[in-house]
Amino acid sequence: MALLTVAVAGLTLGSFLLFKSRAGQAQVQVQRDAMLKIQQAVQGFAYAQGRLPCPASIRLGAEDCAAGTRAKGWLPVATLIDSGGDAQALLPSGMAVRYLVDRGSGAPARDLAAAGGVFHPALASSASAAAYPPALASTLDLCARLALAGEPAASEAAYAMAIAAPGATDEASGLNADFSRPGLEPAQRPTDAGYTDLVIVVTPAALYEAAGCEPTTASVDAMAMAAAWVDDANAMRASNIAKADNGVLTNSLGTAADALYMVDSLADLQNAVYNAGDNAAKAVIAAKTPPLWPYVPVHVGGIGKALGGLLISVVDVSRNAITVALRGMHAAAYAQMARNAAAQPVWQGALQMVARSHAAGMAASLPALPLAEPFEP
Repeated sequence: MALLTVAVAGLTLGSFLLFKSRAGQAQVQVQRDAMLKIQQAVQGFAYAQGRLPCPASIRLGAEDCAAGTRAKGWLPVATLIDSGGDAQALLPSGMAVRYLVDRGSGAPARDLAAAGGVFHPALASSASAAAYPPALASTLDLCARLALAGEPAASEAAYAMAIAAPGATDEASGLNADFSRPGLEPAQRPTDAGYTDLVIVVTPAALYEAAGCEPTTASVDAMAMAAAWVDDANAMRASNIAKADNGVLTNSLGTAADALYMVDSLADLQNAVYNAGDNAAKAVIAAKTPPLWPYVPVHVGGIGKALGGLLISVVDVSRNAITVALRGMHAAAYAQMARNAAAQPVWQGALQMVARSHAAGMAASLPALPLAEPFEP
């Protein structure tokens, strides 16, 4: 009978230990499921707002960014749930979640809970840089902050969380529950009867990769370089129009000057014709009047001289007429060049597209990170 009693007691104890082990495993799974939902909510907020949320100062409360550089507190459940939503949908009853975010440790550009003012596309043109909107906030700014936070000797965690089992006391959560001290318990710390917290740490490098920061930043930088090329094309187009307009003006003035020369040559031609006719008439009269015969050679010479002047005037008139025609053609050609340059469909919206891409950041539907890397306080 005694042996039977011992056997039953041993079986009962074994069953109790097996039940307790299974119950513990089930509780850990509940914590893991809750942690995944919380991760998705935190990173969804980051993708939409271009920053990580600040900690809350009260349990289940909204983020408290007025506390300046508060880095550790409660998970801002009220901020993360949808408008009018239920906290129970995000966090099972009785679970306490402590939340830590890198606030830059005195370096504002590394503050992951701040938005905007960090990312600047690689605008090669000084004109584009001057025209670029100064205050844009998007996920690309979070990417720029993550890159700084991920530098050596910077932060080991972009954000971290500790989720306690229902009913766990603050004393049982250790460092996780002490908001006066930085850091959380190591993620690799095993759970036992006295410590049931599950800790997850997301490093800056991991969040940078998960958010698609590298290809998105490179894409916007490429568009920024294209915007600089558009600026160059616009400048070249404006230069071509100005040069063509100058060509029109120069050739128009030249045409006017040559036209004046042609008028002057026509006057010389008319004068030469008159002189030739006058000398011919005088030669005829001298030939018919014996006393005037000595003047016949003089008038004949005057005819020759007038004919020579006539020939020169004809050449000048012809040359000036050709020059006027050529300059007129050049002016017309330059005018057409100006019209063609002005009609070129050069894109004017490149810089605005870069700004819109910057402001849009990346999609807010990226998955949460299945990470549980150690974070040493």
